Amino acid sequence: MVLNDTEDGRHRLSAWLSEDEGKTWPWKRTLENHPPKSGGYSYPSLIQTRDGFIHVTYSSSSRQAPAAPELQTIKHVKFTAEWVKQAGGTEGPKVLAALEDLKDPVEGVVTTYNKPFSAKDHEAITANIPVFGEVKGQHVVYAYPDDQKTASMVRVKDVNAKGALVIKK
Repeated sequence: MVLNDTEDGRHRLSAWLSEDEGKTWPWKRTLENHPPKSGGYSYPSLIQTRDGFIHVTYSSSSRQAPAAPELQTIKHVKFTAEWVKQAGGTEGPKVLAALEDLKDPVEGVVTTYNKPFSAKDHEAITANIPVFGEVKGQHVVYAYPDDQKTASMVRVKDVNAKGALVIKK
C-alpha cells in the first residue's frame, strides 16, 4: 500500500508492505518527505509487475519559497518488496545499510546489478555500462559505432573500466 502516513497534510508518502492480507503492516519505507506546508504527494497508484517490481506513480508539488509558485509534476518510482523488508525501517542508517548490502540482484534497464553499492562505492553504473543513442522510427540510432557493435552484450559493473571512478584509499 502507498499512502500519506501523516495526520496533517500530504507532505510524506510511504510504502507499506503486508504479507497477511493487510492485517498487519510490518514493513514501512518513506518514499518522499517534505517539511510540512512546503510540498505534497497525492493520488498514488501502485502495481506489481510480473518481474516482481513495484511501480508507484503519484502527483508531487513543492514550493521553493513561501511566495513562490507551486511546482507540480508526476513522479514514478520502482522498487522491490525486498528493498522495503531488508531496511527494516525508514531511518537513514537502516536504509543506507540495506542499500550497501543488498542481498538480491536488482534488475535494471541496462543490466542486472549484483551488489551495486558498498560502503566505499555508491556508484551503481561504471563507464562500461551506458550506451548512447536515440530511438527514431522504432529503431535505435547509436551515437557511437562501438556502441552499435556491442549493443547486445550484457554489461556489468566494472570498477576497472576505462573512465570509471577511482576510489583512493
